[in-house]
Amino acid sequence: MLQLAQWQERFRTENNRYAESADVPAGLLAVRAGGSGAVRYNIAVDRPTSQTFTLTARRSGSVATDVCGDFTLTSAGVQGAANNARSAAECWAR
Repeated sequence: MLQLAQWQERFRTENNRYAESADVPAGLLAVRAGGSGAVRYNIAVDRPTSQTFTLTARRSGSVATDVCGDFTLTSAGVQGAANNARSAAECWAR
């Protein structure tokens, strides 16, 4: 997610807006086991504007029932979690 957030900042510099999921290179929209294995999270760009974006990493495959749920990251660097049984801070620290 952090890599995609950095990519978003570069995109905004060149385009004066943040990208939607369709604009993002496919390789940045998935978190894979070991970097090249099975997809663990699918990342989407939710509600991008010219000023803000929210990235949401939704669980998939072997982590579909993980207690940390889905992760979020905003353009302001705010880390969150949704559909989770643990705190966002605890999950981001894992």
